[in-house]
Amino acid sequence: MGGGLEVALGCDLRVCSPSSRFGTPEGKLGIIPGGGATARLPRLIGKGWALEMLLMGEPIGAERALQIGLVTRVVESSALNAEVTKMADHLAGFAPFVPHFMKVMVQQGLEGSSASALAMEKFAQSALLQTQDKQEGIDAFLSKRAPNFKGQ
Repeated sequence: MGGGLEVALGCDLRVCSPSSRFGTPEGKLGIIPGGGATARLPRLIGKGWALEMLLMGEPIGAERALQIGLVTRVVESSALNAEVTKMADHLAGFAPFVPHFMKVMVQQGLEGSSASALAMEKFAQSALLQTQDKQEGIDAFLSKRAPNFKGQ
């Protein structure tokens, strides 16, 4: 709710429990959100749902949040820490440059033209093809073993 939601909006992935609730009640207090909700929320869930949440100020539940793309997963409370740890472990298995480039490319795709985003994607792909981690990934795949990425 409020500032807590705005913190979550700054995250790449959002996981919640079925009892979670999300809202922007600031309008009922005579103010507007001050932590980025007016900019981040419409980019994440679209103008219509963002305005619904901002103008109505009514909280939504976990299932609605999942339906509109506010969260990426809903997990039982008892399994929440295990799920988040599993996700972190999965990401830790990537070559270090990969998540960074993926995030930059998605952001570029949202903010720039399709043509410039595709050009940046080709540039990033070309850069990653030159890394030692790329070769390690291929070798590991062919050898049916886990890769040992070094960020090189």
